[in-house]
Amino acid sequence: MIEVWRAENPRVGFTTIVPGDTATEFGAGWDRATIDAFLKDWATRGQLYERQMAPESVAAQVPHALTAAETIAQLVVLPRSP
Repeated sequence: MIEVWRAENPRVGFTTIVPGDTATEFGAGWDRATIDAFLKDWATRGQLYERQMAPESVAAQVPHALTAAETIAQLVVLPRSP
């Protein structure tokens, strides 16, 4: 969808933000089997890191993308290894 927005509005800079492992309440109401299935899938894809980031750490990067002089098409925020 964002590709269409970019094509329709070339003067607007759209940014996709991809957060890595972030400590949130996402999935808090899920049953254990569902959580385990997602964790297994994410581990298989190499999408689990050694630690989780604080939501504030991810949020702190957003202003950089929104105020940059250039268009940042994608911002990927990953946890740094401990």
